[in-house]
Amino acid sequence: TIESKSMIAIFKTAVRNDAKGVNGDLDGTINTLENANKRLAQIDLYTKSEIKTKGYSNAKPIKSVVFNYDYSLCNGTPDAVSGGKLTLKSVYFSYNGQPKSNKDRYVFNYGNTNAKKDNPTYSYNASDRWGTYKPSLDSTGVANNVSGLTNADYPYTLNGINDKAKNDMYAGAWSLKRILLPSGGQMEVQYEADDYSYVQNRRACNMMRIAGLGNNTSFAANANMYNGTNSANDNNYVYVQLAQPLVATTVDKQKQEIYAKYLDGMNQVNGKNQLALKLQVFMPKGLEPLTVYPEYDDYGICPNNANYLYLHLKTNDGSPLVNSALGFLTENIPGQAFEGYDVDVDGVAAFLQIAGSMLSNLSNAFKNVNQQMR
Repeated sequence: TIESKSMIAIFKTAVRNDAKGVNGDLDGTINTLENANKRLAQIDLYTKSEIKTKGYSNAKPIKSVVFNYDYSLCNGTPDAVSGGKLTLKSVYFSYNGQPKSNKDRYVFNYGNTNAKKDNPTYSYNASDRWGTYKPSLDSTGVANNVSGLTNADYPYTLNGINDKAKNDMYAGAWSLKRILLPSGGQMEVQYEADDYSYVQNRRACNMMRIAGLGNNTSFAANANMYNGTNSANDNNYVYVQLAQPLVATTVDKQKQEIYAKYLDGMNQVNGKNQLALKLQVFMPKGLEPLTVYPEYDDYGICPNNANYLYLHLKTNDGSPLVNSALGFLTENIPGQAFEGYDVDVDGVAAFLQIAGSMLSNLSNAFKNVNQQMR
């Protein structure tokens, strides 16, 4: 309740069918009997004198606010008994205990609740790092993330050439689209994905997809970091698709535009021109996530495709991508790098067999590890 000198407002709650807890620490099924969370059903405003003279049960509120709900949004949410999440559909007012449900009513519309565009079904981990809806597949069935990665591995907002409309649509999922006013007028709401330019004094950066790797300035949709054991053939050019075509037409002007749009402000305190590359690298037993922080010393538009830019990675001590991947393999998961590293010995005969295998491979320990791992 809320009280003033002469008035008192009483808030009435009711049981809701969602926001339920689980049955226990080791039982993740929904507890249908839990009613810890309530929905606001009605607010009644009384004069204190009315309650004092007639009692609460016989007193009539001078004004009531009634809230109507259903569970039409986000069907399949796991904490609901059935349907989706609690959805406010309308609010109306009544006076002196006389309901006027068709007058003084605000009606809330959430778009076409039967369409995935406005009301997608619940999906686990279907949001980006900002909490905005981002499903694994778009409306045409194409994967939103690189190589079909989950949002846990690729939590970044989509930033491709054709992703603006998609981001705006996702920003409006489950959101209020229209309010019908008691006067007969209406308010309509449109959504677009948020953006920002700075984090404190630093320019904000986009995590953009790597479109390919190569060993020259011409774009190639290649995913290999190296070609054979010869480090001279390592793919130290990274290709990235432009978010929008460049305006400039000359090489010098194009470099200036690329720097202004994509690279300005990314230099580190020590003066290094450094990138952050998040890779999924095929190791002997499957994909492993790997973050590399290489420096770059050249960039420009790919001569064979103006929709892509290239970045050449510095190679003072060899390819930074290859060195990082091989270092991760040998230091973090050596069992996948060296035969016989992880073994189970069952009996003397098995031990002698393994020992013999190790001795026969001992000479490899003195060879170039880089070439062996390739």
